[in-house]
Amino acid sequence: MKVFKKLICLALIVLTLFSVSSFFASAANTSDWSWYKGIDGNTTCITGHRRKENDTSAYIKYEGGTANPVVVRVCGTNDSTTLGGKDTGSNMTLRNTYNNYNDYYNVYAGTERGLKNLVYENGVNYAYLKITVGSGKQASGLWSPDSVGNYN
Repeated sequence: MKVFKKLICLALIVLTLFSVSSFFASAANTSDWSWYKGIDGNTTCITGHRRKENDTSAYIKYEGGTANPVVVRVCGTNDSTTLGGKDTGSNMTLRNTYNNYNDYYNVYAGTERGLKNLVYENGVNYAYLKITVGSGKQASGLWSPDSVGNYN
């Protein structure tokens, strides 16, 4: 009977640990949103502003296009908007609370990568990407403000 009680206690402890760890693992904004930059006079794609939930790297997947590489910068703001990111032609006025324009990433077609940034650590609520594609070029892919993996 003592062994049975110990096994029940151990099982309850393990279940509690799993439920707590899955709660913390899900507290990130990791769903993929698409971005697209078509061929026009503009050279840059600004994604929508998405809530930054933790201190992980942002994530980008460059699925393909005629620009190779694209140049990506992670920026932050306290203003939320879903505009941009899909070649809407909108001219958003960006109020940068934080940007790391000194840090940029060359991302090549067919690759995915983590984008280290300090948006969350600086107490800024939303992250967005500034993706420079180049004149007469197009590109598309996915991104999220938080990541679950380790990417180069």
